[in-house]
Amino acid sequence: MVLLMTLKQLCVESICEHIDDIWCKEYLELLKLHGSNFMFVLGPFSEITPQLCQDVLNQLKKKKKLKKHHYDVLIASSTEGLDLSMVQNDVGHPLTLAALRSSDSLKCLDLAFCLKIPKKILKEVLSCLKNLEVLKLTGTNCSDEILSVVGAYGSKLKDLNVASCKDVSDSGISAICYTMNDLGDESKPICSNLQRLNVGHTRVTDTGIRVALLNLHNLRIFECGNSVGVIANIHRKDWENGKETTKYKLIDLYMESGTDFVEYDFHIAASLCPNVIRLKIACGSEVFDKDLLAFMELKDLRELHIGGETDTNVSFYGGIMPLLQIRGRNLDRLTLAELSGINIDVVGELCSNLKHLNIFLNDSYSGFRPPSLPKPSDCVGLRVLETLRIVCQTSMRLNSDIPSLHLVELLTAPTLRYIYIKDCQSLSDDLLMQVLNLNQFEFLEHFEIEQCHNITGDAIETILSLKKPPKQLKMWSCRNIIRRSFENIKSVVKQKGIKMNVEWM
Repeated sequence: MVLLMTLKQLCVESICEHIDDIWCKEYLELLKLHGSNFMFVLGPFSEITPQLCQDVLNQLKKKKKLKKHHYDVLIASSTEGLDLSMVQNDVGHPLTLAALRSSDSLKCLDLAFCLKIPKKILKEVLSCLKNLEVLKLTGTNCSDEILSVVGAYGSKLKDLNVASCKDVSDSGISAICYTMNDLGDESKPICSNLQRLNVGHTRVTDTGIRVALLNLHNLRIFECGNSVGVIANIHRKDWENGKETTKYKLIDLYMESGTDFVEYDFHIAASLCPNVIRLKIACGSEVFDKDLLAFMELKDLRELHIGGETDTNVSFYGGIMPLLQIRGRNLDRLTLAELSGINIDVVGELCSNLKHLNIFLNDSYSGFRPPSLPKPSDCVGLRVLETLRIVCQTSMRLNSDIPSLHLVELLTAPTLRYIYIKDCQSLSDDLLMQVLNLNQFEFLEHFEIEQCHNITGDAIETILSLKKPPKQLKMWSCRNIIRRSFENIKSVVKQKGIKMNVEWM
């Protein structure tokens, strides 16, 4: 199927193709004549919509054609969003322009993974952009000092992302939660409108998480290391005494690996966060099946991510299966990682509406069906699954490989769009042939395998015979897929005129 571009996309593509020889030609001549940048520019894009300007910027960035003078003509007084994410050059110039021209209009600033942000300029710019609603600083050099500026001026901020910022700590969280009045007393936080906050992979501890939870009462999404445990610690006494407590607005809960767990933590968190949609927890030795059952009361649960640890006491049949029996039908995302005795057949029966499934590094799988679980007459299995990621660990544990029968069941989901399989030795030529006889992968766009040593290039080549071959085919470190196989596949792709990106190593 050929995907046709819209008229808008064609226009953006054409503008980017001729950005310097037509659209910026006059401005470049002026720059050459005067030898410096202009503070304000009435150029060819002054009358088009802010969104179209952003589309042109994004396309130039995507094509790696974005240059300093392009910001001069594309950032205007009406600019509402500026996406500089992943820009590897110094972004001081566009930030300064945004502060000068768009201080009243700019609502969204994305600097994610910009490696060259002048801190002095960033602080000055953030103090000017008082109408910002979304600020993304993921993976940058953002620090507590920067967050103190955000805390002082970000009264309209609704979404703040500082994930993977190694210089952000509890002090930075305090800076967006506490402000001082003229008497030196703490007053209402300037950032009280925050609805989404991401502090994952920073130096923020349970102390900072506690400060955020106690002060930012509009938080709905709070991505952090341990919101479950912190909420439980705050309210344990009230919960034990049956005292009524104001519910949180949170729609996500987290407990990462290595976190201390106390009995009833899950019960307290679940009772105080009834609107949770996304749950991501790691279960250590202190967590038992009965604890996991506390999440049965989360009626809106759509995403469930459960990970075990080396000494986990959570079992599939005692903890995970009962939870899936109650909430599985509502799930569209499920991750099961580092657990034992996973029954894929049961998962398919209980989670028939899953669109995304991750099976990571589990110790073992099981085909046992407990007598208490009769096979439902209306079972359709994983009929709407779109994304499948499987990572085994056969290089360390032979019995950790996913059984062939289970793998066939997963790969025959008719709506699959994305497949990634790693270190899975049950994936063989015969198994792939069996799957292709049952599933023509009408919607498959991405097929990627890594360290799968029992499949050959000849079998992979049969994927090219599909009516609609995937757009991406990637093969990494598979012993029986050699360079000759890679060259043969590329040759067939070229001969048949298949639009496919093929990668091999």
